[in-house]
Amino acid sequence: MLAPIREYIQSQSPTSQEIIDQLEGFYSQFLEDLPDNDMEAQPALQLHIDNIEKIYKAQLHSGHSEISCISAVNTLYRFTRFDPVSLSLIDLILEKNKNIKKDDEVEKLKKAKILEWLGKFQDAEAQVMSVKKCLNEEGNISQSEADILGRCFDILQDIYYSQAQYEKAINMNLQAQRYFKQSKNQWAQANSMSWLGSIYRGQDKYKEASEMISKAQQLFQQFGNELGVAECLKRLGDIYRMQGRYDEAIQIISDAQK
Repeated sequence: MLAPIREYIQSQSPTSQEIIDQLEGFYSQFLEDLPDNDMEAQPALQLHIDNIEKIYKAQLHSGHSEISCISAVNTLYRFTRFDPVSLSLIDLILEKNKNIKKDDEVEKLKKAKILEWLGKFQDAEAQVMSVKKCLNEEGNISQSEADILGRCFDILQDIYYSQAQYEKAINMNLQAQRYFKQSKNQWAQANSMSWLGSIYRGQDKYKEASEMISKAQQLFQQFGNELGVAECLKRLGDIYRMQGRYDEAIQIISDAQK
């Protein structure tokens, strides 16, 4: 109905709201049913991406709830190829919903992450700061607020690291760890620890790297994330290899492959 070749027909005979509602329902289910494997899902999504963007924009412009669109953005967010579409939908969601709520803050952080991926570091940082200023970083904050702050610092870490501002990135990482711990987001906390260990490894700070990655491994182990444990073991093996501790490296990499 909305394929580019039919744009003229669409302009002359606009699609009824009932049909647009049906198309939204179809695409909501289509996005939900996409394969978990991104390499399988992306080609299927590519065939429909223009229609998906048009349908959800039409629904937002007609005053429909943004809940379905947010769900669509959550799926599109997996695919960097479709960042421009995600960005345009997030902008429209925020434009239509001026009242700042936690959902809006999360969407703003998604926008910031996309901007960072696109190399628009100043815009990305400004987006994160607009979220941070709405939250109280000190005193008693809720678990959800702590998690949002953790995500803010996590994105700032990536922004600074991408610009070779390594000390700033490390400082942001430590702040992210602090808030993820407070929010009880163990996966994010462990992931931040592992990231910092890799940074220390790149700076030839092998002792600090080993300690941080070992802590991450233990935390991954606590909540049963086998992939996280394996990745930490592999990184520890790389550190031992760099230090000439070859027997230990072989043993720990072997453990990671089990």
